[in-house]
Amino acid sequence: MMEDPEKARGGGGGGGVSVSVSGGGDENTMMERGEESEEERDVEEGESEVANVMGFGGFGKKARTFDLQAIFEQTRRTAMERSRHVLAEREEEQEEGRGREETRHVPVSVPSPLLPIQTNKPRPSVRATDADAESDEDEDSVDDENDEETIEDRIPASHEITLHHGNKTVFALSLDPAGARIVTGGADCSVSFWDFAGMDSSLQPFRSVQPMENHQIRDLAYSTTGDVILVVSGSAQAKVVDRDGFPVMECMKGDQYLSDMTNTKGHTAMLNAGCWNPKTKEQFLTCSNDGTSRLWDVNQPGRCVSVYKGRSAQGRRAAPTACVFDRSAAMFAGACTDGSIQLWDPRIKVHPKLICRGAHAPGGHTTSLCFSYDGSCLASRGGDDTLKTWDVRSFSQPVAVTCDLPNLYHSTDVCFSPDDKLLLTGTSAKRGGEPIDGWDYDWPGAFVLLPGAQPEGRQAVRGEADAASEGRPGGDPGLHHNAARPPVVP
Repeated sequence: MMEDPEKARGGGGGGGVSVSVSGGGDENTMMERGEESEEERDVEEGESEVANVMGFGGFGKKARTFDLQAIFEQTRRTAMERSRHVLAEREEEQEEGRGREETRHVPVSVPSPLLPIQTNKPRPSVRATDADAESDEDEDSVDDENDEETIEDRIPASHEITLHHGNKTVFALSLDPAGARIVTGGADCSVSFWDFAGMDSSLQPFRSVQPMENHQIRDLAYSTTGDVILVVSGSAQAKVVDRDGFPVMECMKGDQYLSDMTNTKGHTAMLNAGCWNPKTKEQFLTCSNDGTSRLWDVNQPGRCVSVYKGRSAQGRRAAPTACVFDRSAAMFAGACTDGSIQLWDPRIKVHPKLICRGAHAPGGHTTSLCFSYDGSCLASRGGDDTLKTWDVRSFSQPVAVTCDLPNLYHSTDVCFSPDDKLLLTGTSAKRGGEPIDGWDYDWPGAFVLLPGAQPEGRQAVRGEADAASEGRPGGDPGLHHNAARPPVVP
């Protein structure tokens, strides 16, 4: 509003200065302030952008605050709504299921007797019945023929070849699991490797080595996989070689000045026999004149895994002369010089599981032990010229005893046939004397030491101590067409 000039003049006295103030000044002031606030906002936005680019845009800002009560209430409401939906869906499903059950339970009327169904299949004629009867008779006749098969027919000896190992006695031989190779060793300290598939008419070994220098070879054994061979000699150290005779591992020799054999790393006296663990292909067992049987691992040549000490009835040391695992590797048997046979659990090292005192004549040399394929029977070949079979479930008395089987060599062996119905062993006789009996076949004037059978095929081998020191593999090509057969020499 504009003031009256007269009033202005009167209020100020005669010479005053009048000042007029317009109401539009307030609007200008507000516009100026708005422009300043917009400029400040632009500056703040620019500064915030720069701060964000520089990485410190969050400095100095106030932390956000949350209403926890409101958030909790919202969450509770959401959960209640979801549970209502779930309950409603479940009720709908239950109602649908009840309706289906009601539709299923429909009263069924008792059906009337059905008419017989006619088929186009012809009824069996009397001729067909006669043919079936004839086929049954043929099968019975075949069974009778099989029952009438003689022992000679069951022995694979229709074809035979002679392999000349050397000029001295053959003490050891072994067939690989496939029946394609054989190794022989003897008193000439050498081991010969024979391959039936690669053998020509000269019948020569493809390799011959002396793995133990000047020690006689006392035992040989292929591993369960056939990739390595255990060589047991007259020394205190056993050796493992591959299929071509190259060394793989040699056992440690024990300290001869320690009286407790448990503390020695290996054997301290001559070895007698050895065998592989049928379940763990890296482990093998050896027995020695130091009175112990030791379990070894091919991957740990520095020390034996376990030591088992044989004792006589008086508590004296009893040296094991033969050892063998059963097929399940649950136990092994050892024959000792006191005439006893001791059955050990490999997990128990303190004492044997079963002992039969007086199994053979004390002071003799039990040359071989063999478990049957079912593991219930044990055969022992004693130095007292006997062959005995034992039931491991009743180990006090032998099941059967065969006498008058001369045994002059420490390597005379015994083995079961694959069907556990026959036993094969060797005998000794004077040169030029009466024929000897082995496998029910006669070989005059020879010492049959090492019979062996290959379980997969139809092969058998024997080692002799005649003038030629021969190993004689034999087989019957007609008995097993899948077997690896040796060369047939008429």
